[in-house]
Amino acid sequence: MNMVTRNSSVNLSSLCISLKPLGIFLTCALATGSAVAGDLYSSDTSSLRFSGVFNLGAQSRQLSSQDDANVSVDSNMMTTSHIGLSGQTKLSDGLEAKMGISSFIQIDEGDSTRGLTDESFYSRYAWGGLEGSLGSIKAGRLTSLNFINTIRFNPFGASNEYSPSFLHTYIGSPAQPMATGLGSTDSAWDNAIQYSLPKISGMSVAVMAAPDEGGTTGERYGASVTVGGFPFAAVVSVDEIKGATFTYPLGFSTLSEATPTFTTEDYSNAQLGLSYDFKTFKLYGQVSQSKVEGTRDSVSQDFQINMLQVGLSSPVGPGVVKASLANSTMERSWAKDLQRTTMTLGYDYALSKRATWFTRLMKDEVTDQSSGTSYGTGVSYAF
Repeated sequence: MNMVTRNSSVNLSSLCISLKPLGIFLTCALATGSAVAGDLYSSDTSSLRFSGVFNLGAQSRQLSSQDDANVSVDSNMMTTSHIGLSGQTKLSDGLEAKMGISSFIQIDEGDSTRGLTDESFYSRYAWGGLEGSLGSIKAGRLTSLNFINTIRFNPFGASNEYSPSFLHTYIGSPAQPMATGLGSTDSAWDNAIQYSLPKISGMSVAVMAAPDEGGTTGERYGASVTVGGFPFAAVVSVDEIKGATFTYPLGFSTLSEATPTFTTEDYSNAQLGLSYDFKTFKLYGQVSQSKVEGTRDSVSQDFQINMLQVGLSSPVGPGVVKASLANSTMERSWAKDLQRTTMTLGYDYALSKRATWFTRLMKDEVTDQSSGTSYGTGVSYAF
């Protein structure tokens, strides 16, 4: 890299810090063109990097209980599209300051978020922290430890359209044929603090907490133990939320059992994630239990969702074949149990180092409801 280009990158990256959110990303995107692999600035002691994922495709989508399929252009099929900045600087020997901000984007509509009501610009995450020999600590809007477990141990990752375990766990109940355990808690927590111990022989431990601060999200606590760096990997994660106030129907509003609405007060969730890479194929597994306590029609009620997911990915030609099956049982204190089974097949074809063509086929079934079939294809670009 010649000196003119290097100095230009430094000036633009410094300017990024003081601009408004949209300006940040536009300026940084231009700066990336003169930097290497998304690095806006890099020296012996500091770095600033711009990164993201754009994916766009077309699909026919029909979940269980829906009479008709919805044909649409969508930007969240392979994963949720996003852009972000990350940076770090050396403060002393063995101590660094780090930061990260990231925004969801909808390529199909040109929106800067997922389209949720009152969603903040940096809703994916926004944090600052320190990392040293005693571990790391960071604060801000942080991705929950259980969410990381969910997307890491299934072959379809953070696809909110086609990952069975994602659909069964984190998509909001009003957008589902059956309620989910953590759909109203979101993938990240506001006003959170996380401490992670240094990794020892492939094992890491993290704890996380977020106060209510007078809102409706409740007091939140989480922890995880991760073992990785080998063909075998495993995570145990737990979440607990006390004193929340979220009111929502328990499924599509067209379903008779979705109402009266449910007002949540307390959540608890535990999940075990496993994977083993045999080189010729990789196996995934997840077991989770979500307990939700609240009221319906001023009567105390609760439900529990037990989810099992098994998955497989295997290199085939220039791409990867993927398959995942999730089964959830919803145990309700006021009515009979419900079951949901979702299976997804897919193929990711590497067009280049950064671009991937993907195709998906999904079957969704819920107790006493008609089944639904979804399929789609598109292209994802990561940088």
